[in-house]
Amino acid sequence: MNKFRITYPNNKEVQEYKSRTTKVILVILLNLFSLDSIAIDNNFSYDSMFYFQNYYQAQIKLPYNFFLDKGNYYCTDSILLSEDKMLQVQDKQITGELFDVLFELDMINRWNTFKNIETCNKKEFIEKKKQELDIFYLGRLKISDKFKSYLIQVSVKEFMDNRFKFVDKNVYLLNVLDDNLISVTRISYYSLSEGHCNHTYTKKTEKNVFTIKSEELSSDIILPKDMQSENIVTIMKFTYDKKGFCKFLD
Repeated sequence: MNKFRITYPNNKEVQEYKSRTTKVILVILLNLFSLDSIAIDNNFSYDSMFYFQNYYQAQIKLPYNFFLDKGNYYCTDSILLSEDKMLQVQDKQITGELFDVLFELDMINRWNTFKNIETCNKKEFIEKKKQELDIFYLGRLKISDKFKSYLIQVSVKEFMDNRFKFVDKNVYLLNVLDDNLISVTRISYYSLSEGHCNHTYTKKTEKNVFTIKSEELSSDIILPKDMQSENIVTIMKFTYDKKGFCKFLD
């Protein structure tokens, strides 16, 4: 008769499993909380997949020559931004007055996403997030001659959690007219946690139509090329009007 033995996990393994499970649940809950509100009259959206805000009345003035020292180069890629580009190390860090102005935006500090689960007030929350996040300048994007468009990346400072590396990066498109912020749109998102990767990116056409696509992968599994496209979901299409405001497309 063949003998077999049942091996039970020890306490350390159980604790590690509980820790990993808890973190995964927290990530899921944060995604659910980010479904805070859906766009109303093309004004704003804090949907987990499509995140933008138009500033119709609020005048948000950026510092004079805010990106002058960062360079005037343009991003010409049709994919905004690919996984490789999201993982590149950035060196044009935004600091000082511009950092503070950008961090006051709910789009950047994500107060609207976390306010229902935070115990601190908004001011304390923003100050805490300033210690956890870095902002980098990625360049310009050609959309219109009537306003200027810039790309920035907001990144959680990377750290190792037990055996896994944690990465969280968001890329935003800023439309600006006469140093006034017109609209902010999240066009790319990359997260890596517990071996699972979520990547949302935007495809740009010649007619300035933007399509948001989402892809979920496991870093432990490499899909064949003929199966990879099935794992990509189209979320939404949008464009910008003559004033730089974001608009949904059917």
